Amino acid sequence: MGLPFGGSCLTAEQCTDEWDSLFGSVTLALLCMKAGGEWSTLQCDRTPWAKTCTQMMADAIYVSYLPADGICDGGEEGPL
Repeated sequence: MGLPFGGSCLTAEQCTDEWDSLFGSVTLALLCMKAGGEWSTLQCDRTPWAKTCTQMMADAIYVSYLPADGICDGGEEGPL
């Protein structure tokens, strides 16, 4: 993807893989934990999720894995 992998954030609603050259992994981890998530330096386990939501910006790409009834807000939705 050309951007450094920062890590992933797991919440009850989704898991998000984060490639980011703007904030860095320390800031991303703090934002994740502030939102009640669990931060990991590994990519998300896609097994329990039904669809993806990809948000692309100049300095970051966020790929969220959602349940079948999850809402993709501001990104491009697709099946797993």
